[in-house]
Amino acid sequence: MSAPRAKATKDLRVPVTLLAGFLGSGKTTLLNRILDGKHGQKCAVIVNEFGDVPIDGQLVVGAKDELVELANGCVCCTVRGDLLDTLAWLVRGRKKRLDRIVIEASGLASPGPAAATMHMPDLIADLRLDGIVTLAHGAGVADQIMKHPEAGEQLAFADLIVLNHCDRCDASELARAEAAIRACNEAAPLVRTERAAVDIDSLFGLGEEGKELRLATFPSGEIPHAEHTQGMLSLTLESHDLLRMEELKYWVGFLGERRDQELMRAKGVLRCVGKQSPVVVQVVGRWLEMGEDKRLPMPSVSRLQLIGRNLDRGELERGWVACLEQGGASP
Repeated sequence: MSAPRAKATKDLRVPVTLLAGFLGSGKTTLLNRILDGKHGQKCAVIVNEFGDVPIDGQLVVGAKDELVELANGCVCCTVRGDLLDTLAWLVRGRKKRLDRIVIEASGLASPGPAAATMHMPDLIADLRLDGIVTLAHGAGVADQIMKHPEAGEQLAFADLIVLNHCDRCDASELARAEAAIRACNEAAPLVRTERAAVDIDSLFGLGEEGKELRLATFPSGEIPHAEHTQGMLSLTLESHDLLRMEELKYWVGFLGERRDQELMRAKGVLRCVGKQSPVVVQVVGRWLEMGEDKRLPMPSVSRLQLIGRNLDRGELERGWVACLEQGGASP
């Protein structure tokens, strides 16, 4: 007679969901969907940004009391120590227990080192990595994988891949995108979406089995990762004056077409003439979206963050000033 099977013990550690994906893939949009979801979980949010001035935190709706921003670097390298300290505080420094922690990594971060942080001795008793969800821009991912080593790593570590912005692609572009993704990760489930509209429950409970094997090959949680794309620069333009929306739209669109300055990503929350709500700007390459967002509070200062290569700060500041209502006030 076989011995009775031991009863499985419930894992009481706080699950962590890591959102990864290259610049402009839709991570903040998916994060807002998670926070708006009817899953009944109390979530804390860690938002990591490459730039020195946090913008994504302003775009997160409904998590202000449980939001921690890690700016001026990536969780895979520069601010990894800050991530460790923040996670430790979230699970030990609060009176009320969290149901989940969601980390939105910067668009230039490799998920590997951030995932390994959950396996470090200081955290492994309190946290477990529940899954890595990587978003990809349908129209841009194939080129991003070829040009930027971070994009391939983000996909390689994914437990679930969200191919986003599919409404902006034709069938041949989507086929090219999926082929490029599968060259990086053959096994992870892939879902096509528009505006990161996915079943929120599908993001949870992705498990650790595959990651345990990958992470176990790197002692002490030290996972090597690809070097960041060379020459990347982030700069932030600010102003207390109102901006003229039409001039701004023309100027930002012009920047996306420039070849001598490679603007890869721009995002901002702005105060514009004649608008009662903040205007949100999203730029990915040549794609521009700009409009009011009534869910957000009006900022006291307009901020536009630009990420790219060979950016000319002086020229960009002059273009920004030309869009101000006063047309010449200092940013």
